[in-house]
Amino acid sequence: MAFLYVPNGCNMADWTPAMDIQETDGEYLIKADLPDVTKDDVKVEIRDGTISVSGERKQEKEEKREGYFHSERSYGKFYRSMLLPEGVKADLIAAHFNNGVLEVTVPLAEKAKRQEIPVKEPAKEEAKKAA
Repeated sequence: MAFLYVPNGCNMADWTPAMDIQETDGEYLIKADLPDVTKDDVKVEIRDGTISVSGERKQEKEEKREGYFHSERSYGKFYRSMLLPEGVKADLIAAHFNNGVLEVTVPLAEKAKRQEIPVKEPAKEEAKKAA
């Protein structure tokens, strides 16, 4: 079963980071590219079967040379949320942040085993009672 994206509201985010979801053997892996964001500016939450990633980007760049000065600042909040599919182990979800990339692992519960139910004919005595 796949994740469902919950649309962001118009005023909920200033920018929307790119996110990838991969299903591997036994887990989902969510990757979010968060350039110019620190670990302390990222929040991952689970509530009512929805996983949310939010935070804020704060970027300031200055370049000074002889006779030249250039300064840029950009700030922006982001928010992404997805409904979790059934069969995940929400209590074992883990998040790691490294070099501007957030990775969230969502372990899957053991898949339900298929069981075949034999179809039987009624016993001879039960067939006589039914008649």
